This record gives sequence, C-alpha cells and structure tokens, in this order.
Amino acid sequence: MLVRMRIYPGMKLTSEDLAEIEALEKMSDDDIDYSDIPPLTEEQLKRMVRVRDLYPDGIVTDMHPERRLLALRKKQNAG
Repeated sequence: MLVRMRIYPGMKLTSEDLAEIEALEKMSDDDIDYSDIPPLTEEQLKRMVRVRDLYPDGIVTDMHPERRLLALRKKQNAG
C-alpha cells in the first residue's frame, strides 16, 4: 500500500521506505486514483497562483510563501 511519506534531511529510511519510493517513482499519472477528490471549479482554477510566481526571480527564498500569497490577494482585491 502506498502512503504519504515525509522525508527529512538526515532521516534514516528502511528498506520498506525505499521500496515504496521506488514504486512511486515508477507510477504513471494514469495510475493515480483521483476518485475521492472533487473536481476543481473554473472559479477555483482562476484563483490559483503558482508559488514560484510569488517571487520576482522565480526562486522560492523562504519557507512561508503563504505570506506572499496573502499580500498578493490583498493587492488584487484592493485594485
């Protein structure tokens, strides 16, 4: 069974962890089951912002991009 796994620097991975990662790497997009996720609406899609677009050079420079996203939303709503 494939589960969500968080990997941190210096983390010791078991052989089971490595096998799961390898299975995920081999999985094609067509093999992903999205049946339990509701489809996005056009309005939701229009409001989406790529994190890299919040940074002038396209490089994420901090671990809290949501701060930039909130500032962008305030700017869009004001103008």
